[in-house]
Amino acid sequence: MWAICTTTLSLHDIPNPSIASFAILSREGRPASSRSPPTIDRRHWDTSLIPTAVITACQIAAGLGAKYLWDRWLCVDQSSSAEAALSINEWRQRLGSALVTIVYLCDLSAQSSGYNENDWERCGYWKEAATTTDFILSKRAEIYDNQWNHRCSKTCAEFIPLASNITGIPISVLRDPTTLANVAVGIRIAWYATKFSARPEDWAYSLAPILGVEMQIIYGEGETKAFCRLQEQVLHDSRDSSIFAWRASSSGPEIRGIFAHSPAEFAHLLAYQNINLTPWRFDSKVRFTNNGAEIRGPVINQGLFTFLEIRKPTPAGTGSELPIAIQLRELDGVYIRVGLTSAHTRIATPPRRQTIDIIRDVDPITVDRMRTDIEKFDQFLSTRGAGRRLSNQEPGGESSMTIRSKGPTGLKRRRSGRPLPPYASRRSLPRVYQGYYSSDSSESESSDSSTESDSDSDDSSENDQRRASSDYEPEEEYILEEGNKLHCLRPDILDSVFDNVQICVTTAEYKAPPDDRLPPLKRARTTKWNSLHEDASSSGAFEDPNMVIIPRQRGYFHFSCPYYLRKPEKYRACLLGHDLQSIEDVIHHLQEDHTEPPYCPICRQPFERALVRDNHVRARVCQVSQGEVDGVNERQKRRLEKKDRIQLGETRRWARIWNTVFPDSNDVPQPYMSSGAERDISIIRDFWDTNGLDLVSEYMGKQGIPDQHEPEEIAALSKLVLQDILDRVLRDRPARSET
Repeated sequence: MWAICTTTLSLHDIPNPSIASFAILSREGRPASSRSPPTIDRRHWDTSLIPTAVITACQIAAGLGAKYLWDRWLCVDQSSSAEAALSINEWRQRLGSALVTIVYLCDLSAQSSGYNENDWERCGYWKEAATTTDFILSKRAEIYDNQWNHRCSKTCAEFIPLASNITGIPISVLRDPTTLANVAVGIRIAWYATKFSARPEDWAYSLAPILGVEMQIIYGEGETKAFCRLQEQVLHDSRDSSIFAWRASSSGPEIRGIFAHSPAEFAHLLAYQNINLTPWRFDSKVRFTNNGAEIRGPVINQGLFTFLEIRKPTPAGTGSELPIAIQLRELDGVYIRVGLTSAHTRIATPPRRQTIDIIRDVDPITVDRMRTDIEKFDQFLSTRGAGRRLSNQEPGGESSMTIRSKGPTGLKRRRSGRPLPPYASRRSLPRVYQGYYSSDSSESESSDSSTESDSDSDDSSENDQRRASSDYEPEEEYILEEGNKLHCLRPDILDSVFDNVQICVTTAEYKAPPDDRLPPLKRARTTKWNSLHEDASSSGAFEDPNMVIIPRQRGYFHFSCPYYLRKPEKYRACLLGHDLQSIEDVIHHLQEDHTEPPYCPICRQPFERALVRDNHVRARVCQVSQGEVDGVNERQKRRLEKKDRIQLGETRRWARIWNTVFPDSNDVPQPYMSSGAERDISIIRDFWDTNGLDLVSEYMGKQGIPDQHEPEEIAALSKLVLQDILDRVLRDRPARSET
């Protein structure tokens, strides 16, 4: 972090701001004509060009005991996207480490006296997004007028109610910024509904530290795209469904995606903070695919509409007694949001869990096309007499749109003949996980434990029915035939990529995921292999076409198979053949790959088939043995599903799995592959998942191999090369041994 010395006005690089004594100057931004500040030349720092306001702030900061002063317009090179990104992502930490924040109100007259709301409300400081973030997150803030007279402190008893009225932010948050976690995400966004920013994207970037997320800075993408990316990042790290409770203006399009376009669409939520500030708990799973947001949650099908419940019923006397849901309509296998004239829709029909895909956003051209499709379909229904029959089921008459009827024709089927779910008709199936929910996922710990014995004695028919209706679909894998010539390329491809894979493993930064994180589609979201992170001015330095810069990979540890932790030598295939990135993956792996085999109750010998086992028992040729038979039985499979609660967090969910599979075990090991060859394999899997196909295709192109192979063949070759890489890693660096 660069900062100005308060005594010499020279510029210094502070390597560790958390231990430095520095102040922050919070002031209004540059005028619109100076939206793109010039590049800061730190080698020729000229103190004579420092604005008078900054010099005065340095003098005040020195008097308050600070050695340095940080100002965003002088200490951050706005022309450098990397430096701007670092400044934004360290915003919250910087404000928390600062000795004091100096708030300069350049349009608060020195002649104004006391706390006249009209005088203070006219200040442009309260209307800017960046300064609002400064004011919220500052632990200590001293406020000065345009003549640098000290007016008050942020937490002054006379001033803080006035500041709350002006900004719309509760007094409790202004007094203690750490209480932000107790405020719903939608309400926090609503505070910025009337704010402005120097650049369109800064609106979203100023909200990032308030919402507790980090973002990649992309100037030029526009306000809407930046704000959509912000909401997507929030959904990766939060279970607060108030982010869906936005309301579009009546003049906007009636067809939208899952994301809002600006904080102004959350303005109506400010009324809720007078009733209840707390986050809206969303006991659902959200993942992002190329089709949009894949959400498995409480869904209500009512007439022509589908409703996604985003808020559960609240007790009488504390608010609404009915759940709150957003209104959706299905179109070509995905859902769009309709009926946007109200903030939400209230319905009393009980929901059921279902997986749906909702598109992120809809551009104007797509809106017109969808509107045309809707009108044609509505006309088709009306000609068949369906329109009148279905119109009686429309709730509230907010929208005349209908949903596409689902007939038995045109569905892809499994080999068993059973239809696939609606999304399976698209070209590529998203990776989905099996859901494990009881009939009431919000039940308490005590009720869960009290009914544990009853759960174990339930008949398996209910469990089988739930599994049959699950949305988990096994992927059909293409396998290269033994005579395929592509097998000959595997050793050469392995040699060409292995050094780069080792570099990736060495530089990767992996950590344990947040305990309350929802299972994402892929934990590690790495950049493209050939992405070059360099300044435009230095791009000419890389002219070697064979030179590749490998970006640092970041991600979360993967899960271990419980049986591999218990017996790593015996179950090494679990390490090499299964990538467990979520608790759902672990449960599905145990049910599918560790089923207890039929075994003799006398000698404990396992058999492949129950018939062979029965013949062996009837022969009475064995002796009593105390051997151990590995595997989960049907009772344990039911317990794995019934005892799993997504709201418990990953650590406690893992402990339940371990105690179910190994009930006699005293200690529960850590669930993650956080060290050794196991960690390396996790990193390699994530890296190869993003870059493997490109690397294989690139190698074949360099070798002049004709592009006449099917994509399935290249994908199968890529998987084989990955197995070769993992085999070499285990050979060079053995995995854990049994203890």
